[in-house]
Amino acid sequence: MNNLLKMMIRIKSQENPGAPVLLADLRRLLPAMSKPNFDQAVLNLAKSGEYFLSRHFHPAQATDAEKKSYIPDGAGNYYIAINPHEVVKSEPAVPEQEIVKSVPDPLKAEPIATIRRGRPPLPKQDIPDGERFATRKRGRPPIPEHLRRIQIRPGYRVPAWIAAWMKEQRDIGKVIEKAVVGFYGLTPPKP
Repeated sequence: MNNLLKMMIRIKSQENPGAPVLLADLRRLLPAMSKPNFDQAVLNLAKSGEYFLSRHFHPAQATDAEKKSYIPDGAGNYYIAINPHEVVKSEPAVPEQEIVKSVPDPLKAEPIATIRRGRPPLPKQDIPDGERFATRKRGRPPIPEHLRRIQIRPGYRVPAWIAAWMKEQRDIGKVIEKAVVGFYGLTPPKP
């Protein structure tokens, strides 16, 4: 009977290659086999390692009629489909010898980590790698102290040299008003 079952699985899996064979469909094709014998034969095929079973993830949601078409394993699992294990021999798309031949000689001579794509190579210096990276400056260069912006009031930031000049002025409000009127050509309102 197992040979008949294997043959039916092979036929059904050839109809839809790679798709699992539903056990309910398989059971309908083998009416002469009793349900307990069919269930045991399917479980034995799975134990042999030639086939694997697809488990129903929510058997509690299935109706009693649906559960009867599934195969229980006695541990609370219900199986709904079977698939043959196919041994796939994977070979590299390109043999390794061809890969090595296709790499240009300049790339073979220098480690991959030091290659700069499309740029001339960096000049070799007698600096150990650790020191080269430790002394390299990163990020934006520091802003000179006199150009650094400082907050004079919430929401207002000016360069430090303007803030220092503003402290020297007696009435900064009038100085700013005069500068704005002169620069923009505004006419102040009459009192």
